[in-house]
Amino acid sequence: MKLPTFALVFVFVAVAFFWLWYLFFNIFEVRFYCLPKQGEIAPGSRIKFVAEPVNALGKRVLWRKVDFKAEIVEGEGLAEESSECAGDNGVCFVAGRKQGKVKIRVTSDYAHSPSVFEFEIK
Repeated sequence: MKLPTFALVFVFVAVAFFWLWYLFFNIFEVRFYCLPKQGEIAPGSRIKFVAEPVNALGKRVLWRKVDFKAEIVEGEGLAEESSECAGDNGVCFVAGRKQGKVKIRVTSDYAHSPSVFEFEIK
């Protein structure tokens, strides 16, 4: 009689563990943040992009990082990628000395669609 009870408890714990893992540690989406916020920036300013993995509950996934890439879509000569943020899970761009509009697209394998950020260098 003890073996079926142990089996049921084991199955219940295994299913509960699976659902907790699925809800809290599985990556469902990625939020992208940029500093400074979109808008006007000064020439020579640094633009930093950070990706935050999100679980099924809409909260940040603990102990997980997301690889992502950022590319300039519009205004290629106005900004260039910098290696300043290489170690802290971010991507940095430095605004050039010319004035104009820059659009940067940020993508990840976990993101449903790419995000586009616009900056005006003034």
